[in-house]
Amino acid sequence: MKPTFWTGFWVLLFTTFSVSAQLPDFTLTVAATDETCAGNGQLTFTTTGTLPGSTILFSVYLQPDTNNPVYSGSSTTFATAAGTYNVVAVETLNGETNIQQQNDIVINDNTDVSLVLDIVQSTSSCDGSNVITVNVISGTAVLYEISSANYSVPPQASNVFTNVPDGVYIIRAYDACGQNVPRTFTVEANNSPPVISNPIFDEVITGDCNSVTITNTFTNPEGVVIQYPITITYTIHPGDGSADIVNTQTYTSGSASSLSFSHVFILVPGRTDTYDITVTNGCGTTSPVKAGMAVTPVPTVNMTKVPLPCGMFYIDVQSAQYKPPYNLTFTGVLPNGFNPQTFNANHPGPFTENVVSYGGTGQPVPEGTYNVQLTDACGRTATGNITISNDVPNPVAMGRNNGCFSGFGSITVRIPNRRLVSASIISFTSPTGVAFPQPLPYDVTSFIINGDVLVVIDLPIGNYVLRLTDDCGQIYNPVNAEIPPFVSLDFVASSKADCSPGMAGISVMSPNGPLTSISIVDAPAGYNNDILPIDVTAFLSRGILYMNNFIAGDYTFKGTDTCGIEKEVTITALIYVPGAEPLYTLHANCNSFDLTLSDSDATSDSPTYWLQVENPAVPGQWLHPLTGIVYTEGTLPDNTTGIALVNNQTNINLAFSGNFRILKAFVSIGNGTAVQNCIVPLSDPFEYNDSVSIDNVFRLSCGAHPDDVYIDAEGTEPLTYFVMRDGDAAFTSNGTSNVFSNLRPGIYTFKVENPCGQNNIVTRDISTLPDIVTTNQPDDIVVCIDQGSSIAQEVDLSTRTAQILGTQSPDVYNVTYYGSASDADAAINELPAPYITAANEQTIYARVINNFINVCPKIVSFKVWVSQIPRLTIEDQQFICLNNGNLVLQADAGFDEYTWTSTQPFTQISDAAIQIHDPGEYTVVVKNYYGSPAQACESTVTVTVTAAGPPENVVIRTEDWTEHDNVIKVNLDNPERYEYSLDDINYQLSPVFTNLDTGIYRVYVRDRALCSTSPHEVVLLNYPKYFTPNGDGVNETWHIKYSMREPGMIVYVYDKYGKLISNFDALSGGWDGTFNGSPLPATDYWFVVNRQDGRVFKGHFSLVR
Repeated sequence: MKPTFWTGFWVLLFTTFSVSAQLPDFTLTVAATDETCAGNGQLTFTTTGTLPGSTILFSVYLQPDTNNPVYSGSSTTFATAAGTYNVVAVETLNGETNIQQQNDIVINDNTDVSLVLDIVQSTSSCDGSNVITVNVISGTAVLYEISSANYSVPPQASNVFTNVPDGVYIIRAYDACGQNVPRTFTVEANNSPPVISNPIFDEVITGDCNSVTITNTFTNPEGVVIQYPITITYTIHPGDGSADIVNTQTYTSGSASSLSFSHVFILVPGRTDTYDITVTNGCGTTSPVKAGMAVTPVPTVNMTKVPLPCGMFYIDVQSAQYKPPYNLTFTGVLPNGFNPQTFNANHPGPFTENVVSYGGTGQPVPEGTYNVQLTDACGRTATGNITISNDVPNPVAMGRNNGCFSGFGSITVRIPNRRLVSASIISFTSPTGVAFPQPLPYDVTSFIINGDVLVVIDLPIGNYVLRLTDDCGQIYNPVNAEIPPFVSLDFVASSKADCSPGMAGISVMSPNGPLTSISIVDAPAGYNNDILPIDVTAFLSRGILYMNNFIAGDYTFKGTDTCGIEKEVTITALIYVPGAEPLYTLHANCNSFDLTLSDSDATSDSPTYWLQVENPAVPGQWLHPLTGIVYTEGTLPDNTTGIALVNNQTNINLAFSGNFRILKAFVSIGNGTAVQNCIVPLSDPFEYNDSVSIDNVFRLSCGAHPDDVYIDAEGTEPLTYFVMRDGDAAFTSNGTSNVFSNLRPGIYTFKVENPCGQNNIVTRDISTLPDIVTTNQPDDIVVCIDQGSSIAQEVDLSTRTAQILGTQSPDVYNVTYYGSASDADAAINELPAPYITAANEQTIYARVINNFINVCPKIVSFKVWVSQIPRLTIEDQQFICLNNGNLVLQADAGFDEYTWTSTQPFTQISDAAIQIHDPGEYTVVVKNYYGSPAQACESTVTVTVTAAGPPENVVIRTEDWTEHDNVIKVNLDNPERYEYSLDDINYQLSPVFTNLDTGIYRVYVRDRALCSTSPHEVVLLNYPKYFTPNGDGVNETWHIKYSMREPGMIVYVYDKYGKLISNFDALSGGWDGTFNGSPLPATDYWFVVNRQDGRVFKGHFSLVR
């Protein structure tokens, strides 16, 4: 962990806050030296204006990581790789400090491109020894080296190695930085001797008749370079036995592999000379003698026949090694009808061209044997012959039955390379004695299709003889064809190994015609035996059954074809049995690898094997290792999408690197299809890297030695690790261990080397190394639930993974979650990411591990809260007086945070309350914290405050005429802004009053801001059920109580017969029980009341005496 000072220092340094120092400012200058070799870039620090006696501490940060320095110390130089750096200098004196910094210091990468080599073997023609030439395709090499167990050449400036014995070598080229590229190379000498060709004469001899020019070639074996100068020695042996003649020629330069040379020989009539050749190279080595070659410039004649239509020919006479002009003479008996001058007007010559034709297009020569003699200008002769026989093709005739027990069929006839012009049936024999339905011969010329083929249909079965004529006028010998009787054939089944191990594909067909239905009637145990027979007609394709997924065993199929023939066929399923592991062996070489395939599978149909490499930029996408062409999954690989490998053989010199797989491809039978591509990965992918990479350098903070250094490197095993402290002259080997112990604080250079000698180097200040795993404190998880909801809630713990990892890649690091620290330590009882909570406050432990370095995991914890959403009871509709309003909005107390907002001004008189003077919307957000303000549950209420005033357009309606269930309804504009009362004491929000007795009421309408009150008088009426006009002064008249409050009301009284007895208004004292002054009898009477508001009430009452 960094000291507290640095943590605080960086908080200050990389924020916008200014830093005030006690010491005076000084000047920091940083000079960058670009990187030309791995890790040799340098930062040089210079300070001016510092105080005597003060100390300077420099810290270097490689962007983008501005938290962890890659170097911290007092040295004024720091060796490092290319990158962009920030440098901080801290001056300290007597407890006081001053800080200066320089940002964005760039060290450029000027390293040379990596070496790419092309190694060529040749053989010295001097002594037959091997020569190795190392050509550099890219990069710059300064030294070259070759080594093996038995022969080595130390590093040298020349790229050529001579006298190299046969063997397998590691060949290296070094650049100026000491980086090397090794290649495994096999040296095998080519000991084949050079070759001197036979004599080559000119096609047309241009000299005189007393000499001839003869050419020979000298060719070295492949890979053997001709060493000039070359001396050619001719030894000529005269045919008369006289003394040999010796002649030499010298060639100082020429082709590296072959040399052509010529000599002019004297010709003596009647004498045949011979000659020998010896070749001596610049090393003094003489090749084997080519002896006994004749100096015989004899012409040659070759006669060829050139085809013409209708199987005829004309003749080409091809001549060579002649002295022009020459004559041609036909000898012997000429074919009948052949006159040479008729077929070539220039016959017998003289001719100069090398090809002379007799006949031509439209002029074929007669059949027969032709003999010709050539005589050139020197009198030399040659002969040739050819026999011409015109080609008459044999007609091809075939008869076939129409199928399905038919008594008829068809005949098809073709004549190769000819066109039919006429055809007739001249004879017919029926096996059943049936006569041909037409008179014979029967002309079938009309059945010729485009002159190419004769197809005669619907002929009775039997034996036919046909007469044919072609477009050349050729009348052919009678042609026989048979239309056979229909014969029912057995069904045919076959099997292929399926794509899945232990499975097979099966096909079934009928030779009689397409299948129309088919079922499995018998199968081995384990194959749906309980539901046999199984109808598999759905898997027919063009009348053939194709099915897969069959287990091992015998299967019987029963089917019916289009002829109605029903048969059974039994087939043994050929299941796929993969080969036994290992299916391949990887042989890692230097910058290449070999693969030995050993797939013992003998069941799949002609499998092929393909090497592919994974696209590093698109994981899961596979490419051709050389061309990079993308392979489409599921398709058959070919040479465009993979490199073909050979099974049961070592495939050598695969000079690629990356993550590889081997695909095995074969063809099987699919469901309803004849072809199913089986693409099977051959075992697991493998990785081969032809270089060494140092991915990172870590501190092993968790072990018994927390200062140990761990090197995370990749390359061909075994890797060897080296270390060199800054200032030391040489590396110290750490063997194959990638953990370095007992290193004192300081700057070290680490080197990792593979068995081929390839290496990678990195420099680090080990006091500033990161841990293998770092963790960041994640936020707590807060789940806010409604009142009364269950505490068991689903939370996604993986939402904290990114916070915990920070800048660390999730492809490299893995985060798992546990319910206790002990479970996290032991990596047991892992919690699922969609986790159901068990308590309101629960601690979760996250365990972080490097997927590739399974040491030093780290654990960090956080809390999961399940809490209720705050409940606000403040009314969301409130009112304020129109002109001089003053209202306090009061939220519930007890929350951790209150936030009030509005577009109107307000005064906050407490966290939970504000005072307002204007109508508008006022919003309050309340929060309860869980762990920190960042984790909270909140609730929001917007209060709409409306301006209040006297009610407008008040209309009060009643529903009366009952004893106790009468209703008063207040209708007005914006009723929600008001409250209502019948006593000016008890107010309600509803404008409706129910269950009222009859009587006089005062209805009060008051705005909800208590700014004004408006009273209204209302009367609820009802009629009495009887009256007693008996003179006792009580209840003497019948009238509507309180009717005087409704002066427009009129009452009509009727007897039971409907006769109007009386009427009176609201101000009247009522009816006294008389009619025209006379009392009426005690009985029931009816009334009609016309109310002032237009309502009409009817009823009856009793007169009691």
